[in-house]
Amino acid sequence: MKLRLSIFTKLFGIIVATALLVNLLIGAYFGSQFRFNRRESFLKNMDAYADYMIRDLGTPPDRARGERLARETTMNIAVDGRGIVWATAPPPPPAKYKHPAHRSPRGSFGWDRGTYFYETERDGVRYRFWGSARDIPEGGGLILYLFLGLVSAVMIGAYFLIRRLLSPIRLLADGVKQTAAGNLAHRVPAGPADELGELGASFNAMNERVSAMLASREQLLRDVSHELRSPLTRMRVALELMPEGAGRRSVLEDVAAIDAMIGELLETQRLERPEGAPRRERMDLKEALAVSIREFGARADGIVTDLPDGPLFINADRERVLIVLRNIIGNALKFSPEGTVVEVSARGSGAGAVVTVRDRGSGIPEEELDRVFEPFYRVDRSRSRETGGYGLGLHICARIMEAHGGRIVVRNREGGGAEAVLEFVS
Repeated sequence: MKLRLSIFTKLFGIIVATALLVNLLIGAYFGSQFRFNRRESFLKNMDAYADYMIRDLGTPPDRARGERLARETTMNIAVDGRGIVWATAPPPPPAKYKHPAHRSPRGSFGWDRGTYFYETERDGVRYRFWGSARDIPEGGGLILYLFLGLVSAVMIGAYFLIRRLLSPIRLLADGVKQTAAGNLAHRVPAGPADELGELGASFNAMNERVSAMLASREQLLRDVSHELRSPLTRMRVALELMPEGAGRRSVLEDVAAIDAMIGELLETQRLERPEGAPRRERMDLKEALAVSIREFGARADGIVTDLPDGPLFINADRERVLIVLRNIIGNALKFSPEGTVVEVSARGSGAGAVVTVRDRGSGIPEEELDRVFEPFYRVDRSRSRETGGYGLGLHICARIMEAHGGRIVVRNREGGGAEAVLEFVS
């Protein structure tokens, strides 16, 4: 699974990593310099300190005094010269010290493996002082704490600064989501006078233009529909006054087809508006199926049902559910060969229901299955009175099911034919 990081997280991570790296490098440099200077200072002070220690030891150096000084100073002492050899603790062998670091006119100072030592010779007697290097005051920790504090301040400041700089992007992302959900009235607040502010202003202008275009299209569709339906009504009235005949029947069928197409176009337009959302109510899907099947009159004899014994309740817009059922069952009847039946089944599924409509027609070419829900797309491009239509039925069905939170699936059956599966969600 690919990890998704926001722009804010990426920028803040870069700043944090950079600050830590800079702190590490600067801290290491100054820390080493500080330690070096402290050791240099310790060496210079050790010359004077050794004078006091040697004076306290007396002449000749007294071992008892040496052991007392060792306890008080946590510094071990070894004496060698003029017939006197003693030590307050076993001294480390000189070979252990591979880095005799510094020398002064009166002594040398070195450290290795956590131990420091100082050697000097006075009046023919060699004195060695040694102890833990941890006892040397370094002071580097203070510098480290100061830089950590500086890094923390930088990170906190960077956090709020980046958050402020990227706030227009978050607002724009929310605006895009609102627009994708159909809320074209949404506007993002005015941003800063930079590229992000220009992007927000362009987004608002785009929404205004799209809203105007959609409003103009809807108005045009309403006007065209009204202008078409008026003469269609007059034609239908005139046809009713004509004597019975094949010509009259044919024209009436054409008028009905055009009127149905106009209704489908208007329904598509209504579904695209926020106010066109489904008006949900508790309804019996089994009863809606019975109503839809009866509307096919004599053709209903070719429909076989498999329905539950009791009611099948869902929360949905009844009128629009009837539109879906009529279209799906009607399509199955149109493409069913003579002598075959259309199978309609329904069952409960969780909090919703599933309706399946099957036919024994020629099916749908596999390469065209993904296109059957496109507006004005027809698998059978040659329109006839038996298989007529304008390619809007399945498109409207898909839109209605999506508006209800459900879906429709169309696929081919094994053995021939096609099936449509309607998944309703309460």
